[in-house]
Amino acid sequence: FFYGDYYVMELDENYQWAVIGSSSDKYLWILSRSPKMEDSLYNQILKKLSNRGYNINKLIKVKQKDVE
Repeated sequence: FFYGDYYVMELDENYQWAVIGSSSDKYLWILSRSPKMEDSLYNQILKKLSNRGYNINKLIKVKQKDVE
């Protein structure tokens, strides 16, 4: 069994994306409702996270399959 403390750190006003983090800086996710996020938006989110002290170089952007 596994559990942890997770926090919604950033949330789009239209719920199109969210940033979820743990109580430490060990875990961090950028979640999107759509499989493709605009690069400009992704970079804005990364900038916010960097300003909060997260090492954004550790993030791995997972390529999503095209949806028909």
